[in-house]
Amino acid sequence: MNSPLISAKCITYGRVDTLEESLHSFLQQDYPNKEMIIVNDYPLQKLVFEHPQVKIINLDYTFSTIGKKENFAMEHCSGDIICQWDDDDVALPNHLSNVAEQFTDDVNILHWETGVLCHITGIEKVTWIGNSGIVFRKSAWEAIGGHPLENAGYDMY
Repeated sequence: MNSPLISAKCITYGRVDTLEESLHSFLQQDYPNKEMIIVNDYPLQKLVFEHPQVKIINLDYTFSTIGKKENFAMEHCSGDIICQWDDDDVALPNHLSNVAEQFTDDVNILHWETGVLCHITGIEKVTWIGNSGIVFRKSAWEAIGGHPLENAGYDMY
């Protein structure tokens, strides 16, 4: 089986409580050829975690826009397949394997259209999941000139 490198791009700012669970979820993925790039631009916090599939970049300054931060993170991703992995994302262990299976040579962007909101009592609703389901080629990102240098709104929550 061809296992191209999948880069999980994660930007964060002072959310260690959610980041720990998100990182654990990434490390539980059954897909073998993966890396997580974490960009932390919260100057008062330095993240430390040693693992061969995880690279943490701590900065002493905060980006002026989320677009600049996203572009910085993209520049550090080694794979051509980029999986958006926010600091509050968790996924089933086969998520990246599913990405690899669906991300054929003729695909440049992939988005899971629905997600499931679960509580202890069961499924509450099936809904849109936002940017966390987006997977795209680094070459496609380069072709469009990267992320817009703006705050897009998703950084407000």
